[in-house]
Amino acid sequence: IVKVAFGGHGQPTVSMLTPGMPGYNSLMEMYPYDPQKARVLLQEAGYGPGNPLKFTCLSPTIEPAFTNVPTLLKDQLARIGVQMKIEMLDKVTWMERFVRKADFQLTLGNVTGFAIGAFAPFFETTSPINFAKHTDTHVDELFQRWRTTTDATEHAKATERLQTYLADKLYQTGFANTPFFHGVRQHVQGYTFVDKLHLNFETAWLE
Repeated sequence: IVKVAFGGHGQPTVSMLTPGMPGYNSLMEMYPYDPQKARVLLQEAGYGPGNPLKFTCLSPTIEPAFTNVPTLLKDQLARIGVQMKIEMLDKVTWMERFVRKADFQLTLGNVTGFAIGAFAPFFETTSPINFAKHTDTHVDELFQRWRTTTDATEHAKATERLQTYLADKLYQTGFANTPFFHGVRQHVQGYTFVDKLHLNFETAWLE
């Protein structure tokens, strides 16, 4: 995905965090590339040549990556007998299906945050944008522990526990840190690159 869909930019990751964020750990070791083990897990779940796993991935036409990534996933999954259909949607239709109706099996998105706690709205069971619609209240407990821990060492441990638990359950997961670039002219001073959707002009000035 990083090499092809993102032109070699970014890093593969399982964590929802990205490099530079407090407590970042890619967690790639939790899911090594193992097609044979994948086939065994599919067989244990009742799937195989006579009964292939089939599902649809909704993908918004927001940026080229959302065309490239599902195409790669479809090809990779086909190698282990999984049939993934791709349904490309304009952003408004995608938002209607994904956010309002929760009418999807798998979808892709692009999110970022300054710390693991920023992802609470996407995971907590009480949140209206708990997209996975899971009911795992242990997630809520881990986020609350992260919010209320003041000791630096314990807070780092809370970040690690939360990050690892989310990677284990895969309600949502990271694929890769997507490339995102800002171009700034020489006479723009004090501009801070944050990442993705965050455009910070609070300290910027024109020379």
